[in-house]
Amino acid sequence: MRPVQYALEPLLSLFQRLQAVTMPEMKKALGTQVDVTVFRKLAALDHLTSYSHRGSFYTLPAIAQFDEQGLWLGRGAWFSKHGTLLDTAETLVRASTTGYHAAELEACVHVPVKDTLRQLTQAGRIHRSEHAGLYLYTAPARERRQEQLAARHSLTQVEGQEQQKIRA
Repeated sequence: MRPVQYALEPLLSLFQRLQAVTMPEMKKALGTQVDVTVFRKLAALDHLTSYSHRGSFYTLPAIAQFDEQGLWLGRGAWFSKHGTLLDTAETLVRASTTGYHAAELEACVHVPVKDTLRQLTQAGRIHRSEHAGLYLYTAPARERRQEQLAARHSLTQVEGQEQQKIRA
């Protein structure tokens, strides 16, 4: 049996020092030029890949300090405890009280989501309907969707009343 040539310790200390790291940084820490070597070491660790920056950043769940929506920003890259951007968007839309317009979800996840929402809608993972001239994305289950639409309708009425007060 071959001895272990690349120790895991340099990789762990790199994560502790930088919190979110890229493939070139991990290669340098391990002293290799081969991606597969890094992936073998990562396989031994529970790790996360960023949903921003085309997944080019990695971190460990123990390092990430997720907010109430399960998102974390490390070195300018966004990570989600829900996984990919598709899974994150689906989870946020389903859990939302009022559903999301695309711009609202973009403001939440900090990356463009139009294509993501299109893919989720086509796959039946979320529902899309028109609301106030914009598409509103809600849960696919009818009962939950109706709850979200009712809450959105109430929110729209409250916002309308506040706007009237401002104008007056």
